[in-house]
Amino acid sequence: MDKQIKELLEKGKLKDLHYNKGERHDWTSGTGSISLDMFMDGGNRPGIFRISGEFESGKTSFAINLAKIFQTTVENSFVVYINAEGRVTPEMLDRIGVDTSEKRWFCFDSNYLEGALGLIRELCTNNKDEKKYLFIMDSSDALIRKDDEDSLSKKGFNGPQKIAGGASVFSVAGKALSLPISRFGHSLIILSQNRTKMNTQTGIAGNTQSGGKALGYYSSTIAEIQRLWTDLYIWENPSAGTIKEKGKKIGHYCVMRFTKTRNEKTGQEVAIPIKYDKVNGAHIWKEREVYDLAIAWEFLSVKGAGWHEFSDDVIEELKSKKIEIPQKIQGEKKVVELFEQDPKLTEFFEKKFRSLI
Repeated sequence: MDKQIKELLEKGKLKDLHYNKGERHDWTSGTGSISLDMFMDGGNRPGIFRISGEFESGKTSFAINLAKIFQTTVENSFVVYINAEGRVTPEMLDRIGVDTSEKRWFCFDSNYLEGALGLIRELCTNNKDEKKYLFIMDSSDALIRKDDEDSLSKKGFNGPQKIAGGASVFSVAGKALSLPISRFGHSLIILSQNRTKMNTQTGIAGNTQSGGKALGYYSSTIAEIQRLWTDLYIWENPSAGTIKEKGKKIGHYCVMRFTKTRNEKTGQEVAIPIKYDKVNGAHIWKEREVYDLAIAWEFLSVKGAGWHEFSDDVIEELKSKKIEIPQKIQGEKKVVELFEQDPKLTEFFEKKFRSLI
C-alpha cells in the first residue's frame, strides 16, 4: 500500500471512515443442489442474498439447508437465525442436520426491525473472534418498526402508522451493512413473501416484495421461487399416459428465477427436483438431479420405448473405477432408482458435474 494512503487510513482523518482493515475474507459454500451450484459458480458467497416466493414455497427449508452446508464447509462459521415469523422448529433443524450448539448457532427471537439490523451490524463490525457469520432473516415481512409497535400499543390498530417506514429503515441499513458484510466474509439471507401488485398502466399483475427498492440495490443475488404448476410435479409412474395412471405425486421441481446475479446470468431459471418425505437432510432430490444432468450433458440418452443408454465413454470410465452398471435400462423410474441404490454411481456423476463449475 502507498505510504501516504497507509498513514491516512491508520492515523489520519480517515481512520474511522473505512473498512480497509485486515484481510478480505472470501469463501464459497454449496447450496445442496448441483445445478444451483453450477449456476452460482460454486454456491453462496459473502454478500446479501435475497430469496422471495409465495408461502409454503420452501424458502425457510432452503435457507436452513444453506446454513447446514455453511457450518460444514466454512472455517470458524456461525449461524444467526432471526426468527421473526416463529416458523422454524427443532424438528426441522434436526431433520436437515443443523448444528444448534451454542458455539455454532443462535436463534434471535425478535420481530423488531431495528433489533434485527442492529444485531447484524454489531456482529459484523465488532468481531474480535473473526467469525464468518451467516445471517438468516425469516422474514423481512414479519419485522415491524419499534415506533409502529409503540403506536399500536397506544392507539390500537386504527392509529396512524408511517407509510413505507420499514422501507426507509432498510434503505439506511443497506448502506450501512452491504459493504462490511461482504468485506469481512459474512452472508445475509433475506427471505420475503411475494405480493401481487397490479400495473396500473398495463393492467397486468406482477410480484413485489417488502423492504422497498433499496434491498434490491444492495443485494448481490436475488432469486424468486416460482409458483408451483401442474407440469412441475414428479409422479410415481412418470411414463404413464394419464394423470390417474401416473399415480401419486412424489415430488416436484422448485424453479428459482434469478433477477440479479454476480455472473451475468440475470433472468435465467434453475429447476431443482424436490422429493417428498425425504429424510437425512433437505428435500433436494440429488439422484433425480443427477439423472436430469446426465441427460442434459449427453452422458445418458433416451431412446425409443423409454430405453436409456449410457455413453460408451461413461461406461469405460465407470469400469476403471470398478463400478458396474447395465448400459441400457428401460424407464425413467428405474434409472433414478439405480442412482438411489448405488451411492458410488451418484457420487461419480456428482464429481463429474462439479468439475465443470
